[in-house]
Amino acid sequence: ARARQWAATKPSIRYAAIAPTAVLGKMLQPAVNESMAFLAEILNADRFADGCPNDSMSFVDVVDCAAIHVAAYENPDAVGRYLCVCESQHWNDIVALLKDLHPDMPVIPPYVGDDIASPTKFDRTKQDSLGIHVKPIRTIFATAVAELASRGLLRSSQSSST
Repeated sequence: ARARQWAATKPSIRYAAIAPTAVLGKMLQPAVNESMAFLAEILNADRFADGCPNDSMSFVDVVDCAAIHVAAYENPDAVGRYLCVCESQHWNDIVALLKDLHPDMPVIPPYVGDDIASPTKFDRTKQDSLGIHVKPIRTIFATAVAELASRGLLRSSQSSST
């Protein structure tokens, strides 16, 4: 009898997990979070100063990440695991894009070799089913670079070589 009563009264639980990659963009908090600190280290050549790794990385904008969380919460059909990612690029391409967006960035040598790793491919079908169109990688980085610059967290290539 108790088992029937429990079955009739127990709350239904819907589980939707959002799995974001490196989240970049505007920061509301006063302290720099891990993803943005990682990006600042690259832009200041405190990381990868000896050269790009032969690997890829993926990113998502913080606003898009929040929107995906809200969409999954509000959609009663959203269940299971959802990626939260824009795209993956090789570090050579990422560093070149960052240098284009922040010309004062110190030079980080590209990875050279015949074995250049392919960027990770993602099936975003389930993520896209939530109806959120994520920003392109260039926009994500432009927003993040501007945020770090506005906080005075980027050195110029001239100041890092003196």
